[in-house]
Amino acid sequence: MERSELPEVVDLCSSALTDVPLSVPDGGREPPPTMAYERRACRRDRERRRRDALIDEHMHLATHLARRYTFRGVPREDLEQTALLALVQAAERFDPELGLPFVAFASRTIDGTLKRHFRDRTWWVRPPRRVQELHLQVRRTEDDLEQRLGRAPTRDEIAAEIDRDVRDVDDARLAAGSRSILSTDQPRTAGAEGHETEHPSLGAEDAAFGHAETRLVISTLLDRLGEQDREILRLRFEEGLTQHEIGDLLGYSQSYLSRLLRRALASMRAELDRVTA
Repeated sequence: MERSELPEVVDLCSSALTDVPLSVPDGGREPPPTMAYERRACRRDRERRRRDALIDEHMHLATHLARRYTFRGVPREDLEQTALLALVQAAERFDPELGLPFVAFASRTIDGTLKRHFRDRTWWVRPPRRVQELHLQVRRTEDDLEQRLGRAPTRDEIAAEIDRDVRDVDDARLAAGSRSILSTDQPRTAGAEGHETEHPSLGAEDAAFGHAETRLVISTLLDRLGEQDREILRLRFEEGLTQHEIGDLLGYSQSYLSRLLRRALASMRAELDRVTA
């Protein structure tokens, strides 16, 4: 049905309601059940058409109010759906006899529903109600001060503006991290493959983990050597010095040092063969 035809339908329904007698003249009896049913059906039809017309004419209002809350971590489609549901509720509850314009009534209903949506549905870890409200207050105050000062306000300035302690401002800002979280499987970039994550605190596989047993065995074998042999092996394999540099450092010739190295390694190999045999 075209919107231009709605007044005619409403007039027809209204005339049907006024034309139906409320009682039978000669007996003072109630009208037949069919007449009462028709009156109620016509009234419901008129209210339904009025509600549908209000919703259709004010969908742009719901969309406009929903867009005011974008860029806050909630998809725009979810906000618009919440606002449209609130518009339907406003149309069902609206009473024109109260004298309040529907736009004002619907705007308050939609705005309140969106705020409750953020309060109740968008926190992964819900802080106390007091902290939630303070978080919203701090955020609004921060935006206002940034407009007035032309720069980002400090926490002391925000605390002075809302007459709260600086620690309260810090708590409100920390609460913002509870609103949304990142998946531990989220890749670093859109094109990344594998299981790289944006959470360095989760750590990654230690490349030296597989050498832990080898290090333990070598440490046990070194304990069985003399102090001189252990020092020579440390300088050679940990410090990375050449035999010539170690000889100069310890006062040994290179040939003598070479024999000491071969003897120490052979002793470790023999001990390892004995343990693993």
